[in-house]
Amino acid sequence: MSRILYLQRHAKSSWADDALADHERPLNGRGRAACKSLARLWRDAGILPDLVLCSDAVRTRETFERIARRLETAPPAVYDPELYLAEPETILGIVAQQPAKLKRLMVVGHNPGLEELAQLVIGDGDPALVGRLVDKFPTGALATLEFAKARGWRDLKPRSARLAAYVIPAELED
Repeated sequence: MSRILYLQRHAKSSWADDALADHERPLNGRGRAACKSLARLWRDAGILPDLVLCSDAVRTRETFERIARRLETAPPAVYDPELYLAEPETILGIVAQQPAKLKRLMVVGHNPGLEELAQLVIGDGDPALVGRLVDKFPTGALATLEFAKARGWRDLKPRSARLAAYVIPAELED
C-alpha cells in the first residue's frame, strides 16, 4: 500500500520586529497572500492529508491555519515542538511513529530540514522537477512524495520516494 508524504514549508515570515524570538515570528504580507494561493492549490489538487504534523512555531502554525480555514474540510493537526527547525532524521523519526492506517501525512516545517529530508528520500521522479527542488526549496514550497512500497510509515527509507509534484508559491500567484 503506497503512502503520500507532503512537505509544506511555512510561508514567508516577517523580520519587522527585531525583539521577537525566531520561534515567535509571524507571516508577512507576502506570506499571508501565498497561503491563499496554497489553499487553492490544496483544493484543486485534492490535497487532504489524514494528519498534519506541524512545527509549533508561529509562522508554521499560521501557514497551516490560514490554508486550513479556506478548505471545505480541514485535516486534523498536531503541533509538535520537536519539528521546530528539526533535522531530517528527526522529521523522519516523527513520521515513522504515525499509525499505519494513515495513508497521507503532511509535515509543515522549516528549512533546511524539509529540503534535506526531500533530498534524502527522493529516488525517482521527473528529473527536471527533482532538479528544481534540489536547486531551491523556498518559503511556501510544497513537495508531494509517493512511497509505493511502504506498508507503514516506518518503511520510509532513503531513495525510496518518487517526487510526484513540486510547487512554489510564485507559480501560483494570480
